[in-house]
Parts: sequence; structure tokens; C-alpha cells
Amino acid sequence: MLRLLAAITAAGLLLIILYGLRIVSTAALVAVPTALFLAVYLGAMTAAARVLRGPVRLAALPAALAVTAMLGFCGWALAVPAAVALAVGWRAEADSRRHHRNARPAYAVRCPGSLRERELVASR
Repeated sequence: MLRLLAAITAAGLLLIILYGLRIVSTAALVAVPTALFLAVYLGAMTAAARVLRGPVRLAALPAALAVTAMLGFCGWALAVPAAVALAVGWRAEADSRRHHRNARPAYAVRCPGSLRERELVASR
């Protein structure tokens, strides 16, 4: 979590410094957060389409399509959410491999079914 906050701080300071040096325009300061917001919103609509049922699910599908169309207008700023997605995917894959290497086998646990078994478990 601390690394994420440090990365956000560094990126923000870099944008502010570049704006102060007049290398980056005000439009760029607005485009990057907009692209990030739309990417998060697209993820939320995709999750809603997968998890929810009924009319809400039907509403999430056109909303996801509309957000996808809006993301197309972000231009170069779309590189930032793409870089974040690649970094998160790379990190998650590395964590998954590390966890898989250190994983212990799962042990079967039997739930007490009869009254006698429950009493035995309770007496321990």
C-alpha cells in the first residue's frame, strides 16, 4: 500500500513539475485522471455484468459499451491505465507463482454430523 501511495505521489509531482515548466498543458492534467476514472468505471461495469442478475445486469452491459466508446476518445492518456493494468497483472502473476510455490496441501476437515460427534467436539 505504501508503494502505491508513493507511486501516486511521484506521478502527481511529476505532472505538476512538467506543468510548471510548461511542458504539459492543462488538457493533459485533465486527460490522465479522466482516462483512469473511465478505466475504473469500465472495470466496475464489467464486474456488475458478471455478478449481478436481472435488470441491473442488463443495464450494466450498455453502460460498459458506452464507457468503452468514451475510452476510445482518451487518445494518448489511455497509455496510463494500460500501464497500470499491465503492472498489476504482472505483479499478480508474480504473487501467484510465489504463493503456489509456498502452498501447503489442504487437509480434509470433517464437520461433526451426529449429536454424539458434536458433543465430542464441544468437550475438547
